Amino acid sequence: MNKKRNGGCGCLFLIIIIGIFIGFIINTDPETNIQKTQSVSIPSNSEWDGSVRQVKTWLKDNLKDPKSIEYIDWSPVSKWAQGYKVRCKYRSKNSFGGYVINNHLFYIQYNENGWWEVCTVRDMNNELKIL
Repeated sequence: MNKKRNGGCGCLFLIIIIGIFIGFIINTDPETNIQKTQSVSIPSNSEWDGSVRQVKTWLKDNLKDPKSIEYIDWSPVSKWAQGYKVRCKYRSKNSFGGYVINNHLFYIQYNENGWWEVCTVRDMNNELKIL
């Protein structure tokens, strides 16, 4: 009787371990994994539309109406002394609901949290420092 129980317990233990392993694989969040690898990857232009992820995130977080944005042009990402920079020309709604065209130079730095993020924004039309 004890031998059957021990054999059954061993089999049950093996099934539980396999179940946990499969559950771990299935429950792995692919978006989290992508976000972690993108955070350490060097800022670059998307092969699809030329955009830069860090700039799009900054615009989404800082525009009055982020859903109104229409990207017109992106420059290639280039290196500068403390990170990378890229120019983005886009159209978006202002506070009055009218569309304006903006042409900004975004400076991207590696922050203390291990992320590449926009640290400075310059208005290319007026040569004003925005951030």
